[in-house]
Amino acid sequence: MPPRQLVFYAEETMLTTLAKARGFLHRKQDAIDALERISHFLSARQRLDILNVILSQSSPSIERTITQLQHRIATMHTTSQQEGLGSDAVVHLHYTLKNNHWLIIERDELGHGNLQTFGLTLFSRDTLGAEVGYINIEEITNVGARLCLEHTPTRLGSIIKQLKASTRFDQTRHF
Repeated sequence: MPPRQLVFYAEETMLTTLAKARGFLHRKQDAIDALERISHFLSARQRLDILNVILSQSSPSIERTITQLQHRIATMHTTSQQEGLGSDAVVHLHYTLKNNHWLIIERDELGHGNLQTFGLTLFSRDTLGAEVGYINIEEITNVGARLCLEHTPTRLGSIIKQLKASTRFDQTRHF
């Protein structure tokens, strides 16, 4: 290959590599920005774990998950929007700690949606002893509850049925 053609080929390869690197870094930055916007909904440990995965892997899966989660939190129902729906209410977020579950139905529209939420608390998968009421995200994450990243918005009735029928919720993936 003539020297001039080699230089052209090297320049073209370098530009292609730079373009790929810019795209890679842009996706990483978008995921880090989304993680920052939802940081109130995660414990410090879970934030750190997710950030480490974002920075250490080239897989776009975690980046897409965090970006989708940020959008879900921003658009989820707020105070009293699902009032009276009962088992038809949509559970937007699901937190776990051992066999305990917090199913978040609405976020507080006045408190920037970051600390106070409304939902159902299930202790040790006991659906009979479930408590409906306000849930402080900071309190539950401070004791170790982790947000289930694989949760998709689902009707409360469906979750209760699944919870009674299996141990699927005890096997959710966390970071």
